[in-house]
Amino acid sequence: MRIVEFALGAFANDVSMPAADWIAALAVIWGAGLVFVLAGLVVGLVAVGESAQYISLGVFFPLAMLGGLWFPLDDFPSALRHFADYLPTRALDQLATLVTPNAGDGPVLRPVLVLVCWGVALAGVVLSRSRAVVLARV
Repeated sequence: MRIVEFALGAFANDVSMPAADWIAALAVIWGAGLVFVLAGLVVGLVAVGESAQYISLGVFFPLAMLGGLWFPLDDFPSALRHFADYLPTRALDQLATLVTPNAGDGPVLRPVLVLVCWGVALAGVVLSRSRAVVLARV
């Protein structure tokens, strides 16, 4: 699906980037997307019935808002800006910005580490919770 989006961007909207930037953008989208897939699995494993929708809203909306996806982080108090540096949404935003043309240089290690830490933690929750679900059915 991402290939279709990239093709639409390139041909319909005249987006042009070097091939390495297209590949880097795809890697960022897929890599960071795994963290959010794991977060969705956690919600699905913890929530019961229709409450999953409300729990998802309660988790993903604050992540988007506090991660700087909806509002510029410059408008936030300094403590909240520092907190945002450890959210997966902020890490995704930083990495996605780095792969765009003329983005300049920025920190790469911190957002990658943030995503890896979130991924490991969420994968641990998914594994432990899925084992508990399987054992409960036996």
